[in-house]
Amino acid sequence: MVGLVQGQLALAFLGLYGATVIQGVCAKSLKGPLLPSQDMNEAIAGFLRMFYVVDPYSTSFRSLEEVPNYVLKAQPIFIGFLLLEMGVILWLNLTGSQRAPKFPRLNDTIGSVGAGIVQQMSHLITGDFELAAYVWLYSNFALFHFEGKAELWVWLLAFLGVDFAYYWAHRGAHELNIGWASHVTHHNSQDYNLSTALRQSFTQGFFTWVFNMPMALLGLPPPFYAVHRMLNLLFQFWIHTEVVPSIGFLELIINTPSSHRVHHGRNPYCIDKNYAGVLIIWDIMFGTYESEHDDDQVLYGVTHNINTFDPITIQMHQHIAIWKAVWHSKSVSEAFCRVFMGPGWTPEQPDLRLGNPADIPEVPNLFKNPKAEIGYYNPEMFGMATGNKNTQGTVLLTAHVIINFIFLILLQMFVQFQLSTLSTMVVVLATAFCVFTLCTIGMVFDGNKKVKIYESFRLGLVWPLVMHYLTQTGAAASVFGSYEQAAVNILMVGAPVGGLVLFWAAVLVAETVEVERHVKEKEE
Repeated sequence: MVGLVQGQLALAFLGLYGATVIQGVCAKSLKGPLLPSQDMNEAIAGFLRMFYVVDPYSTSFRSLEEVPNYVLKAQPIFIGFLLLEMGVILWLNLTGSQRAPKFPRLNDTIGSVGAGIVQQMSHLITGDFELAAYVWLYSNFALFHFEGKAELWVWLLAFLGVDFAYYWAHRGAHELNIGWASHVTHHNSQDYNLSTALRQSFTQGFFTWVFNMPMALLGLPPPFYAVHRMLNLLFQFWIHTEVVPSIGFLELIINTPSSHRVHHGRNPYCIDKNYAGVLIIWDIMFGTYESEHDDDQVLYGVTHNINTFDPITIQMHQHIAIWKAVWHSKSVSEAFCRVFMGPGWTPEQPDLRLGNPADIPEVPNLFKNPKAEIGYYNPEMFGMATGNKNTQGTVLLTAHVIINFIFLILLQMFVQFQLSTLSTMVVVLATAFCVFTLCTIGMVFDGNKKVKIYESFRLGLVWPLVMHYLTQTGAAASVFGSYEQAAVNILMVGAPVGGLVLFWAAVLVAETVEVERHVKEKEE
């Protein structure tokens, strides 16, 4: 326990430092000085926003145009904390801390962060549907108006209103199948760390918007709603970790890592518990609270894991399952229930809205049986497991994946920061390229050898095409300055050629070792 507390303190301290440095680097890329006082203050403010520690007056705005994009500003902090959590987990394991979390897997981390990239990029195309619906209803049907009222009271009402609405939206996303289809993306990881917080569905806003509409009808101004929706979301980032232990009496007031670990668990006692965003009191009030059991380790994921790192399956598998169930329904009423009852509902037991709890699969207690089989999906990449002594192939392919994923993160940040200078076609192309790249990375992690075709096509044709359109916008000049032409040449020619060389080197090494292994097995 002492080790975990030390890990918590280290994570907080290093998080502030890492976020500050990353924010400064971002500022420098935009021709600003490295870590000037203003950027330092913003870095500290950005860190505090992750815990909902803000000044109500400085986060109160008269119009939506004045509201900053706090989520976009937090992206460097996300990255810093992801890296720092890995360091803390490694430290806890090396120091022999009891029940130290397992180190994050590369495949699962990229699957989670990739889902967040898909969500962010898709919203650049579809727009913020939730906010648009809120503004329309507020503008046309609001019963009251709070403009000109004391900002502090409106701010507090917004805090409580958004958090209360989030509880019910989150509960609906678990207890209605159509809602679960848009939310299961966040739960279908078998790991639980800070990257899991970024594992978001691009369709969820099309379901949850309705739960916020009462606030619009009651006249809560859209700027206050927009601010607290972002702050509520940012607060939920830090609770996705196994590093932080139970934090005493606060467990009964706010949402914590311990409470949220229960929410993400697939142990029977964890199902449909702890829906809170910030205040756990909603769960206590409405009977959905459950504390973490000290004698039963939480296992994460969904009751029937999807066993793939394909980003499209991660986002859409439950939508597809609902469509198939509706298609094969024997009546209109059954089809309706397949959509609007719980994910576990069956026509054989129609009175059980959420399904039969007895049907929830049991999971082993890893505290009592640490070596129990838990159905962990972790396939080999082209047969390159450590046991096959294919260190060279593993290193090459892992390096290829990491380099491409880092580029993907930078690309989506570039598109979001330069959005006003980019055409819709360029944004669509960049989004499609991000999804395509994540698909090929998912194929690598799934051990799908068809990736050789798709990755060659992506690097040989799609990459240069997308880079051509991106560099024609003029936005590149604001980033690279006098080095623009050299950067364009690297992006359009050097990077894809280097990627092809590295990828095929990894493939050839993998296939050579695999052939040698088969020959050796036959000889034996």
